Order: sequence, then C-alpha cells, then structure tokens
Amino acid sequence: ARPRDGGRPPAGWEGIAAGKPAAADRAYYEDAIRLPGFGRQPERCMARKPVGFCDAHGHVSIASASPCSTRGCPEHSHMWRKDAAEGLVARLAAYRQAQPDGPRRRLLHVVTSPDRSRRWSADAFWDARSASYDAVKAVGGRGGVTVPHAYRTSDAGDWLFEEAVERGDWERDAGKWSLLRDAADDWGEMLEYVEEAPHFHHLVAAEDFDTDAIPSGQVVKNIRSLDAFHVRDMTAYRDMAATAMYLLSHAAFEPAGLDGGGRNTVTYFGEVHPNGFDPAEELTASEWDTIQRLSERAVRTDPSEDVAAGGLDEPDRRSCTVDGCDGEIVDIGELREWLSDPMWLESIDEKQATILEGAIGWLEEQGDRPPPSTDRESIRRHLYERGEKRQYRPRSEQASFRMVG
Repeated sequence: ARPRDGGRPPAGWEGIAAGKPAAADRAYYEDAIRLPGFGRQPERCMARKPVGFCDAHGHVSIASASPCSTRGCPEHSHMWRKDAAEGLVARLAAYRQAQPDGPRRRLLHVVTSPDRSRRWSADAFWDARSASYDAVKAVGGRGGVTVPHAYRTSDAGDWLFEEAVERGDWERDAGKWSLLRDAADDWGEMLEYVEEAPHFHHLVAAEDFDTDAIPSGQVVKNIRSLDAFHVRDMTAYRDMAATAMYLLSHAAFEPAGLDGGGRNTVTYFGEVHPNGFDPAEELTASEWDTIQRLSERAVRTDPSEDVAAGGLDEPDRRSCTVDGCDGEIVDIGELREWLSDPMWLESIDEKQATILEGAIGWLEEQGDRPPPSTDRESIRRHLYERGEKRQYRPRSEQASFRMVG
C-alpha cells in the first residue's frame, strides 16, 4: 500500500515527538471536529473526465474535471494540504529572513496541551487554541504558526499500524497517520482508530525556551529546533515543509458547510501574524521571490531534485492505481500519438484499446466537458461504447468492466 500524500512524518519523528499527547477525560466533539479528507465532497468537483492513461496497459486515469482543493473533500484535501504548507513555509521563511543573522532566526517546534480533565466541546477546543498562543509567548515565543490537533491514535490504531508493519504491508517510516488515512473509508471507521486528545502544534520564532514560565494548567513541550535558515539553502525549507505537511495531514477542521467550516485550520500569531508582518514590505523583491520559489519546491518536489536556488523541474509521472499494474500515467493529450504506435497497441488488451479509442472520441467531440457520469466504472463503460462505435464493428460480448480501466 502507498501512503496518502502528506501523511509521512519527518525523518526521526518517533525519536523526537516525546510520546503521544494525553487523551481527554471527557470529550464531545467527534462529529463537530474531523480530519482533512473526511468531510463532504462539493458537487462542483464530482464531475469526472479522463486525464491520462498508463504506459504499461493503457488503463485510463479518471479524475475530477474541476478539483475543489477544500479541506474536507475526500478526493482533493491533499491539494489543500500542499497549498497550506506552501503558504506556511513561505511566511515563516520570510520572517526568518527579515531577522538579523543569529538566534532571532531560530524556529522551534512547540506543542501545548491544555487541561485534559475539563469538559471538551468543540467550542472549548477552539477557545483553547487561542489560549495556547499566550502559553507559547510566555515561554519566549515571539510569534509563529499554529496547527490544531483534536485527536491522537487509539490503541486500536496503534495495533493496526504495528500489525501492518510486522506483516510487511506498511513501512514504519511512513507513519501511523498515513496508514490510518489509507485504511479508513469514512469518518465512522476513522473514529475506531483515534481518540480525543486536544493539543496544538506551533512552529514558533524564539531565541530561548523558558520552562519556568509555563502557565499553570498547560503542558508546553519544546520538541526540537528546526534547521538553521539561510535564504538559498533548501535544507531549512525541506525541514519546515516536511513538518508542515505531516501536521496538516491530521489537523483539526470543522465539517460544517461544503468548504470545511468557518474556522481556519492554520493560524498565525504574534510577530508573524499578517497584520504585523508583510513579506513584500520587509524583504527585497528578489528575496521574496526566492523564498516563494523555494517554498513551492520544498512542498511539491522530492528532495533528490534539489539544486541550490534552482527552478522547478517537471514533476514525475504518477503511478497507475490499478492493482498489480506498475505503469506510470501519461497525460491524455499524448494519447493519439501512443495509439499510432502499432507495437504499443499490440501490447495492451483489446478492451483497453477500445476504451482508449473512446477517449479519443470524447476529446474530439466534447473537449473539456466531462462524460455523463460521476462514477468511474460508468465512465469507462461509456468510453468503451463510444470506442466500439468509432471502430465500426459489432459490439463484442459484454464483459466485466471492474478494474479494467
């Protein structure tokens, strides 16, 4: 199984995370606060169309014709995570660059955990986030970004992870949350693997961490210092990006409304807040451009592609999602060229060739308008029927279409 995008923890996470946060004694928000990807899918992104095909067997890749990029969408929340992480990394990098060389550029990963014994409603959870800013400032934080977490893995979730690792079905380095996101089909199933545990992650600018100043009733832990920052050094960008993507993969959000609720998941406070810090005013145009470009690179590319201050390369092809297929997805715009290659055409199944012929017909006659269905299997059937008509031959005996495209 392949971890879902954004669920892999930073390298060495188990050794630096200082254990699981404490579970709440009484919590009543399991339906009011969820994780990204476990909300409703907006109607506007349900229409689907062919977007590619695999180079090995011609399996058609079908995706949303208009991706929504919202937090709650089961299909597109990974796009929200990347967008949010990119903005987060860019703002933190800009603030660090605006500081003089030395300890003022230091960035800490701090976790605050409020009193677990109180009665935890959704309102209490969000109020506690606001209070956590003061706790971080009390120990020396000047400002930063906060990602709220409402849950921790339960014993059942921990057991599922250990079993999967022991069987060889999951890499330990891929982490628990990526497995649970992959295993849970809906929010009800995810609730079997998690339990309420309010805590808040902060990436905070701080020269020192004063343990004697921790407010009463709060647990405040300094997890680690992030890598030193230099504006054209990808190391610090990669560190911030990996941490942000992991934290956002199981962050808290309100599922009220199709857009995922009114409260922001990512918030800034103190000197890093947009009301007090504008990168365009504090930095030169060249500095801000470099930071935005490298922040994008850190979030959206693999570390192996790093070249100091280099531009974005073309992204790697996605892997085919059909079980047992090791092909890579080619853009649908290249389909006609591939179908004109007799050797490749001979290498794929006749049904796949017919489906691809139907996809050519769809491209020619409908352009960007999606086929008349939101169900992937129905779309493949539609493309097959269209392909048969284009080939001017009698329809062959009806066959099973499950997992053919």
